[in-house]
Amino acid sequence: MKGSLRTALKRSTTLIRQLITFLFPTIFPGTSVVTRSFRVTQLVNNGEVIVSQSRATGSTATPVVRYQLVNAGTGLPVTNSITVTGTRIVVLPFVLPPGTFRLRIANSGTGGVRVEGVILVF
Repeated sequence: MKGSLRTALKRSTTLIRQLITFLFPTIFPGTSVVTRSFRVTQLVNNGEVIVSQSRATGSTATPVVRYQLVNAGTGLPVTNSITVTGTRIVVLPFVLPPGTFRLRIANSGTGGVRVEGVILVF
């Protein structure tokens, strides 16, 4: 089963099984970082990535950041990637098969980016 990642139109109202927070004060242009890994065991796992992205200190460029869930062991993508432009907060719902995953965050812009957020698994 291949997972999916998309932008949300409404809020979730379910029980939270896992909560993983992350903060990357500066992601330089052309580089990527990954969060710590999280494990899901249900046959179908739903969750949301809630992220806030903004310019890093000293940067004047508009943030352009790509988000994608990847296999923690191999680094291979398990969802499509979502590119978010501008200083904003976004909610990215996801559906995953059982396994261990990480969130890959890549700076596609021309300036430094600050990204902080949380991964919720329901």
